[in-house]
Amino acid sequence: MRFSFLILFVFIFSAHSWSRNYSADDLFDVFSSSIYQVKIIDVESGSQSSIGSGFVVLDGYSFATNYHVISSLVHQPAQYRAEILRNGVAIELVIDTFDIVHDLAVLVPKDQEFLGQPLVLSSEPINKGKPLFSIGNPHDIGMTVVEGTYNGLVEHQFIDLIHFSGSINPGMSGGPVINTAGHVVGINVATSGDQIGFLVPVQALQYLLERRVMNRGKDFMALIQEQVGAFTDNVIDDFLASSWQLAPMGDVEVLGALSSRMECWGDTDKDEEGQIDRISKGCSNNDTIYIERGFNTGTIAYEFEYQRAYDWHTSTFYQTMTNNLFGVGPGNRANEDGVDNYQCKISVVHDPQQNMAKKVNYCVRPYTNIKGLFDAFYLAASIDKKDRMLIEHYTLSGITQSSASRFLNRFIGGAAAWQ
Repeated sequence: MRFSFLILFVFIFSAHSWSRNYSADDLFDVFSSSIYQVKIIDVESGSQSSIGSGFVVLDGYSFATNYHVISSLVHQPAQYRAEILRNGVAIELVIDTFDIVHDLAVLVPKDQEFLGQPLVLSSEPINKGKPLFSIGNPHDIGMTVVEGTYNGLVEHQFIDLIHFSGSINPGMSGGPVINTAGHVVGINVATSGDQIGFLVPVQALQYLLERRVMNRGKDFMALIQEQVGAFTDNVIDDFLASSWQLAPMGDVEVLGALSSRMECWGDTDKDEEGQIDRISKGCSNNDTIYIERGFNTGTIAYEFEYQRAYDWHTSTFYQTMTNNLFGVGPGNRANEDGVDNYQCKISVVHDPQQNMAKKVNYCVRPYTNIKGLFDAFYLAASIDKKDRMLIEHYTLSGITQSSASRFLNRFIGGAAAWQ
């Protein structure tokens, strides 16, 4: 009987939301009972450790929020618990499933309490310039409605994010963003300040809800490995399937963008006093996959720097350039517990096809708890010219060993060549 009633209730609520246009001043009346602040509680002290927001989905017994809001439950389940406050009563929530790549999580009540009427997830496309309403609890000061504008998807990323013109502040993460029809179109996830906010498109949440039964019961670390590894494998597969085009940079030709979803840059510095020219160029994605505090992954970036000296002694030039290499490091952050030490291999490579000899330092570090994921770090410098040098560098983070090896083999012989 409860199931039938809920279906009828959701149908009536959905039909009601289709029949009108909402403004900011009446959103609270209609939706406030379905949107909650979620608190992450330190079990020993009984005090809140962090906060976020979220909302009721499906049949009223499921709760959507961001993965980063509840990540401590994934990595330290004995130390933390999640709860919401409904009608003055604390309800403990446990993890049902998550999508770490899209920063989403679905929780359920530990004791199967009804959470409220579910919000309707939109299936309609949005036009740029349309008004949207972001709801959440910023800085723990109470539920807030922020009106903003839909500006399409963020460019130069492999993971889709919506650019939202509105103030999303800490504590609002995981809250819904609703259109004037009363349907959820996105989930608050991040901000760059100055009215620049980012939302996870609702389609990612719909996909996660469809797959929740398949993910249920999996070991959390295995699920992270599966999701992150699938993301980076797909990106590397696309790179390797593309035609690698080289473009002139000084006396060399170097690799350009491997995808329209990458952002590239360049710079030239002519130091007449020091009698040295520097030209740099690189490409990177802007995707960041949050694993836990102090640890992110998903970075894929490569960079080239050409340097030419005038009237320098060869040994002085090479010593100076070698010293400059010490500042180069991986492009992602990792805490001590998250990764093991780098294992490196140094070799000299001479590829007649490139007409270049170079010294290569290739390093790999495994993830400690997420078996099967690695960070790969590549640094190479040409050694066959007296007064000029090309430095190559790339970072692949959250990569599988197979994809790391395939990319290395292609890059080392196909990313640069003397003209």
